[in-house]
Amino acid sequence: MLEEVVEEILIYREKSKLGKRSLVLEIAALIATSLVAYYAPISLLALTLYCLAYPILLAVLGLRKTSLYAVLSFAIFASITTLTARFLRGDVVSALKFSLVALATFSIGALILATLKPEIFRGNAYAYVLLVVLNHVFTEVRDVALSYKSRGESGLKLYLRTVIASLTLALARASTLADSLRARGFEVE
Repeated sequence: MLEEVVEEILIYREKSKLGKRSLVLEIAALIATSLVAYYAPISLLALTLYCLAYPILLAVLGLRKTSLYAVLSFAIFASITTLTARFLRGDVVSALKFSLVALATFSIGALILATLKPEIFRGNAYAYVLLVVLNHVFTEVRDVALSYKSRGESGLKLYLRTVIASLTLALARASTLADSLRARGFEVE
């Protein structure tokens, strides 16, 4: 399902009309999610409704597979964290709040990836290069997943191999980019 989500995000990015203004709103939503969850005295029900609004927003915008993936990932993650908290006699409510914040953060991150085009930052060389590299890494994740799937991999094995190969590719690309920038006289740490 991960490769379908990546494909859906890449297709949505091509046809999206959202621009720089939506990025400001998305970053504000990301900050608000962190602040609401940890600093505001809010009930668990209100936090649940707030955090479920973002997957619903993804579905309304047409990113239905991404929304479903976010909710399924949340269900798995929340069940693991709450069961672990109960087993270790920890705070189950805090574990559930953490899982809800993870759901909202993932949903907002997917929305940012789906609407953020590198062309928005043509005036800022660093942000533009970062987004171009992110774009290529994202496309490579899709290609790696399709490659492993065509070899007959499925399930957890497909997911783990895709993540490991994608991380390796991203690190290799970052190293190549750093060498290229150093050769052109930029200071890269």
